[in-house]
Amino acid sequence: QDLFGFRRCLLCQERYKSARKRQMFCSKRCGDESARRKYHETKIQTFPGLPAPTIGAISELVVAADLMKMGFSVFRSMSPSCQCDLAVLKNNKLWRVEVTTGNVSPTGRVSHASKTGNAFHLLAVVLRERIIYKPDIGFLEMLG
Repeated sequence: QDLFGFRRCLLCQERYKSARKRQMFCSKRCGDESARRKYHETKIQTFPGLPAPTIGAISELVVAADLMKMGFSVFRSMSPSCQCDLAVLKNNKLWRVEVTTGNVSPTGRVSHASKTGNAFHLLAVVLRERIIYKPDIGFLEMLG
């Protein structure tokens, strides 16, 4: 803040008269743009630049391949509005799997769309370099 009570916007560098003590941006637009840039530049996107439906399809196929490597028979939903994305079969036990794509913050925090309800037994969160199963995939194999 200079002698006349003006500050420089952290985003556009324009001078502005501060209305609040901790104000850092000249306008709501600059504040929102700064937050958008910070969010998009700091999170490690799993599939950057691809449309959401393509990302969903890729994630489902990645999980299907991973589960097949573990010895599961995998069946994929034919409808985009089914209760679950995949059905997996092993040792005559059938489980419903919901697949979502997650992102990782620079601090290592994983974020993904929340999936609730009892329409699935297993949630698979696809990240750039790994898949997180909730509950752990070993837990399902223990059940049967």
